[in-house]
Amino acid sequence: MAKAISLKILKLQYGGESIGNDILLEVETVGKNFSSYQTIKRGSTFEYNQQIQEFRGVNDTLEVHLNIKVTEKDFLFSDIGEISETISIDLNSLPKTFDFQITVQEKNKLTFGKSTAVFSITLEAREFNPVYPRPQVYISPSKKDYNRFDNEIAQAVGYWNDEFMNQEYPPNSPLDPNLVKAMVYVESVIGYGKQRRYPSYPDIMQVADPNNDAIYALKNIFNPNPGKKKMGTEYEVFNQQLRILEYKDANGNSPEQSIRWGVRYLYHLAQKNIPEGNLWKREWWTWEEIFPSYNGGGDKGYRKKVWDIYVIHHPDGDNNVIANDIDLNNGAQTVETDGIITDGGDTNYSD
Repeated sequence: MAKAISLKILKLQYGGESIGNDILLEVETVGKNFSSYQTIKRGSTFEYNQQIQEFRGVNDTLEVHLNIKVTEKDFLFSDIGEISETISIDLNSLPKTFDFQITVQEKNKLTFGKSTAVFSITLEAREFNPVYPRPQVYISPSKKDYNRFDNEIAQAVGYWNDEFMNQEYPPNSPLDPNLVKAMVYVESVIGYGKQRRYPSYPDIMQVADPNNDAIYALKNIFNPNPGKKKMGTEYEVFNQQLRILEYKDANGNSPEQSIRWGVRYLYHLAQKNIPEGNLWKREWWTWEEIFPSYNGGGDKGYRKKVWDIYVIHHPDGDNNVIANDIDLNNGAQTVETDGIITDGGDTNYSD
C-alpha cells in the first residue's frame, strides 16, 4: 500500500568553536529548497520541527538526495560548510531520524588562529495522512445527505492520484473528486437509490455488481457473465513491463471500499498499454473520455447524466441543488420527484 512520507528538519546544534552567531541553514531536496536564517550561539540548539518536503504514493524504499549548507554570515567574509548525502527511507522503519555533521572553518579570517565549528543537523522521516480536496457540496430539496461520503471520496481519489501521479508515465491530470461524486450519484444516488436487481447501498459505486466486469478484473477471478466465461485477467504497465491487475481484497462491502475500488477500476480503464519493442509504455485516456466506460454500456445516457452533474457542481459551476429521489433499475434512471435527471438522460436543472 502506498504511503505519504513527510521529511522534516528537527534541529540544528552549534558545536565546536565559535565562528560567529549569524547562521544560515539551507537544505535542498528534489524540487524543494529550505532556508532559515537565525542568530544562534555556540553550544546551543535551534529547534525547527518544520517540514521541508513530502513524498506521496511511495510503495518501496525511498532514496532522497540532500544538499545541506551552513553559512556563518559576516560583513566582509562568510564562512561556509556543505555536504551532499543520499538517505534511504525504509517504509517499515518509520519514523526515522537522520543526523548530519557539517564543519565550518573561518577560512578568511586574517589571523593565525582560525576557529572551526561543527554543526549537527537532524532530519526526520515519518508517515502522514494527507489532506485531500473534498468534492463540492450537493443540496437536496428532500433533505437527504448527499455529502455523507465526501470524505471517503476525497481519500480514495487522493490515494490513487498519489499512487499514479508519482509513477513513470503518469496521467496528464489527476482525477477530480467532483467527477467521482457525480458518478456515485448516477450509480446509486449516493446510496439512496431504489434498485430491484442490485442494492445501491453499501456498494454505492456499484463496483462489485456481479453483472458487471469490474470486480472480476480487479480480483483476477473467473468472470461468469454472458460472453465472458473466462478469467478476468487484465494487465497494466509498470516499470516498462506488463503486470497483472490483481487485488484479491477488492470488494464493495462498505461505501469506503466501494469508492476505493471503484476509483481504482476507473484508473485501470484510463490506461493504454503501448508496446515499444520488448518493453511497454503507458498512455492515458482523458477522464472525460474514459468515465463512461465505467458504466459498461448499460445506460446509454450515462455520459450526459454524469457530465451534467459534474459540470454544474464543478467549482466553476453556478448551482449546487441536486435531485430528489431517483429510482435506478436495470441501468435506467427514473425521477420519482422533481430533480436533476429525468428518464432517458434529459436534464432539468431546477431548484
